[in-house]
Amino acid sequence: MNTQQNDPEVQTVDLAAGLVGYRPISRATTLEVSLPGSMAYQTRQALLRLRQEIGSPDLYVARKLQYPLKSNVFEFSPPNK
Repeated sequence: MNTQQNDPEVQTVDLAAGLVGYRPISRATTLEVSLPGSMAYQTRQALLRLRQEIGSPDLYVARKLQYPLKSNVFEFSPPNK
């Protein structure tokens, strides 16, 4: 069984070109980019491992950049100076 093709997290965008839609683990606005289908499964697995290691990527980046979080966790405001 080929897990890559049965993974519901991998969505095909253009079968003719062999591209799939990139699904970020961040909840921020997506850039709607594609990547080669042959890399989709490995990319998704790497992102899921990253999320296991650091938790929410949005919160991780906000903490590293010392951004205070607004009520909507995905709207960052610049740090006070």
